[in-house]
Amino acid sequence: MDPYIISKEIADANNLLGPNLLAVGIFGSGVSEQSSSYYIQAHELAFQLSAQGISVITGGGEGIMEAANKGALKGNGDSIGLCLSLPQYERKNKFISPGKGLFFSSLFSRKAVFLKYIKSAVFFPGGIGTLDEVFEVLLAIRTQKIPPFPLYFIGKDFWTNLFLWLDRDVIQRNMAPKEFLDLIKITDNHQEAMEGIFEYLK
Repeated sequence: MDPYIISKEIADANNLLGPNLLAVGIFGSGVSEQSSSYYIQAHELAFQLSAQGISVITGGGEGIMEAANKGALKGNGDSIGLCLSLPQYERKNKFISPGKGLFFSSLFSRKAVFLKYIKSAVFFPGGIGTLDEVFEVLLAIRTQKIPPFPLYFIGKDFWTNLFLWLDRDVIQRNMAPKEFLDLIKITDNHQEAMEGIFEYLK
């Protein structure tokens, strides 16, 4: 990837979003159906955050991302989409605030913008892209590139085994600090995530 393109994409995002954005990242599968409980919870969580003046940032696609952008727009707040340009298409959902959708050709610059602006993160069940985002955030915290903040994972059935493995096979072997587990909150209730985020951002 051309370093000029990377730096330009980051600079464009900085110019658009400004220096004082208070935002929560909402991540999850791009194929979640509108009738799924996760889609409904992502929509409601984003609506409540937005109604309290907290911007919502997603990957700008469908599924959970669409649900969160839709909820944020309904709450009359900033509904931001950091969209990824793929060889097959460039697609963003229709619930991103006007002028608040950006396309990135570089995964590096897209992740850098996510990490710069989010003050907390909520992860719904997702695939390889969502897992990549989980560990990107954990790595940034581990290397002190961003301050530690609470990470909420919606869906106990989906997430519990991942973090049991992280504890048993990584943390217990001293390959990661045990403090990671203090940041991780697994729940089935988006309301718990919302209340925790509000308390943290105070």
